[in-house]
Amino acid sequence: MYKRQGLDGVDETLPPAEFPLQVMRQQLSLTVQSLLPAEAGEKMVLTGSLETRDLAEAEAVEKSLRASQDNQTLPVRWEHDKAGFRHGFTVSGIRRGDQASQVTLSWDGSPLGVENQGERHYNVPAVAAFEVTNVRAVNYPKPHVEVNFSEALQGSQNLNGLVTLNGKAPRLEVDGSRLRVYPQDDKEENVALVIDAGHGWRKNWKKPGRVQLRNLRRPPSPKR
Repeated sequence: MYKRQGLDGVDETLPPAEFPLQVMRQQLSLTVQSLLPAEAGEKMVLTGSLETRDLAEAEAVEKSLRASQDNQTLPVRWEHDKAGFRHGFTVSGIRRGDQASQVTLSWDGSPLGVENQGERHYNVPAVAAFEVTNVRAVNYPKPHVEVNFSEALQGSQNLNGLVTLNGKAPRLEVDGSRLRVYPQDDKEENVALVIDAGHGWRKNWKKPGRVQLRNLRRPPSPKR
């Protein structure tokens, strides 16, 4: 004889339990960390990451991004984290010619089921030109602003008075083509960076005046 299966001690006359479920909608965001000169040759390397809100297959992520220069596809190398949320990439083979050009990052979230398309353009300076190539706010391990240049800086360069952050003299740290700018007060979320093109920089900085970035918002602190 068939015996109905149930939970011991639970009244069988109770109605079925219903629990609302919310499905997480996939999202895609692009971040560029740096655009720096390569170790050898007149080329540059761009690094960044694609981050998804939900777990994503590596193959689908790689189909979502294309890098190009002068309408020619550039090679992209990927590094996917084990969790499947962060997907780092490196674009190599970026050429510097007699004239400035651009690298274009194009994304299409269709392989991930995301209605998100667009593109960003990054300037590639001409050979021997000295320019700022990328600026970003970094929060970990210590809040600072990282500035990328098209040529390596000299650690002995005197940059006093040429860089201010929120109108104050910050602590500066030179690391190859990177300049890390540390604020006096690391609690301010919005910062204004000013870089004066004075004599302390390379002589081939062709753009006189200053580089100004205002409302450069720091990212939130990582959760622990």
